[in-house]
Amino acid sequence: MQDGPTDGTAPVTPGRRRSGDVVTRRTVVTTALLAGLLAGFGAGLAPRPAAAQAVPDGYTFNQRLTYRIFRGDSRIGQTVFEVYARGADRTVVTRTVIKVSVLVYSYASQHVATEVWENGELVRLETKTDDDGDAFHVEGTRVADGFQVIGSEGTVVAPPRTPPKSFWNYGILSAKQVITTKRGALAPVKTTQMGREHIAYRGGSVDATRFRFETDDVIDLWYTDEGLLVKAQRDSFGSDILYLLDTTGG
Repeated sequence: MQDGPTDGTAPVTPGRRRSGDVVTRRTVVTTALLAGLLAGFGAGLAPRPAAAQAVPDGYTFNQRLTYRIFRGDSRIGQTVFEVYARGADRTVVTRTVIKVSVLVYSYASQHVATEVWENGELVRLETKTDDDGDAFHVEGTRVADGFQVIGSEGTVVAPPRTPPKSFWNYGILSAKQVITTKRGALAPVKTTQMGREHIAYRGGSVDATRFRFETDDVIDLWYTDEGLLVKAQRDSFGSDILYLLDTTGG
């Protein structure tokens, strides 16, 4: 999430890697690893889900990752990353559902995002969010001078290689800005490496590196050495919201 794409125009010279190429290289590695990691973690996962909307022709369902979401000790939802493959290309569909009820307060949200990656580069993005009754829609397409995004913030053209704010993608660790998936805005990024921790999740445990990722909000992310997200945590009105990998299919 540090040292990533800026304007994407700096020339590539020996001994100097263009910042956008760092994101692309990491994304290529991440998308390639993701299928293998999912296969390795996938024993016991639920069978293939219903076909996702907006998955391009020629892609076949590959695997999924499930994260249970907690507020304190209470489970309030889940996030699922579904991976579809076409050769080396990947389509990743993110589905998040959250429902919270505390005394007289209740909150519900649903979010679906579809990312299409070709040769490690984002070529299409579509998201739909129902945030407790407020609807948001984002559409993005690769264009000649970058990546055009239409959302509630209007129309913007992100610099080439700018990734969406999607935490399955370890490549965002090198980004200096991201495309927010709820509103379609460009948000600057500050990333801090926090150290190593041993993380227990439902189905196993693993050593991971903790990163603090600051954009329009602040979230801590734990990735394995292979780039697999195993845990995420953010603050919401004084309560920790925890996302934890679940490889049991339960």
